[in-house]
Amino acid sequence: MTLTRDEIEERKEQLRQEILERECLLAALEVLSKYVAANRGCNPVDVGALLPGLLAHPGTVTPTREIPLLESAPAALPPPAPRVPIPPVHPELQKLGGGHGVYTAMVQWAIGRLTGDYTLQDIHAVLTREGRALQTPEISVILSRLKKRRQIIQIHRGNGRTPSIFRKPPLVSNEPTEAAA
Repeated sequence: MTLTRDEIEERKEQLRQEILERECLLAALEVLSKYVAANRGCNPVDVGALLPGLLAHPGTVTPTREIPLLESAPAALPPPAPRVPIPPVHPELQKLGGGHGVYTAMVQWAIGRLTGDYTLQDIHAVLTREGRALQTPEISVILSRLKKRRQIIQIHRGNGRTPSIFRKPPLVSNEPTEAAA
């Protein structure tokens, strides 16, 4: 069997059309199964007229019957969800970029902005407010690392809903104090 280039292109176009039809049928079956699963049914539409086309085997052409129109207008789509404005990102957080160690740098930046003792939720709130939110498990891992490196101090261990409380370590200065002089 020999095919010309035009015949090959024609068959490719036929296959594309069949694939498109099958994808449409698959989408229709998915919608019908969701309606059946939700016990809604498809009362206004005669599903019997659709089933031969939906269940036909590939390569077979089924005669089309006219599908009855809906007796009433379909329900209107719900209005689109309101667009939530994206909070602006703090310029100092933008400078951190997105490379290796950026999450640790972000948490350290947030700790630097906090006064006094703080919890994981406080850091999460600062980062969210400044436009670079991290998930709480990510923050927890970073806090554990900082605690291990002794860059922060855990002053109260969390238990259940009670969060752990952290504190910045005291600054150690190399200048002699007055008492030592």
